[in-house]
Amino acid sequence: MGRVGVGGPPWLDVGQAREPLVRAGVSGVEWAQLLTSALVWVAVPGAVGLVRVRRSSVA
Repeated sequence: MGRVGVGGPPWLDVGQAREPLVRAGVSGVEWAQLLTSALVWVAVPGAVGLVRVRRSSVA
């Protein structure tokens, strides 16, 4: 499977988005890119899963 950064914004890849955190002087743009990446890969699937669980019938 290819990397997310190929053909798309490189900051959508969580590994690349976290990379600036190991350097001193992280900019606001880099924090925003990390937050966006985390939302795409953690919060969105979590919200979709929560909706699916709440809609399912439990016997």
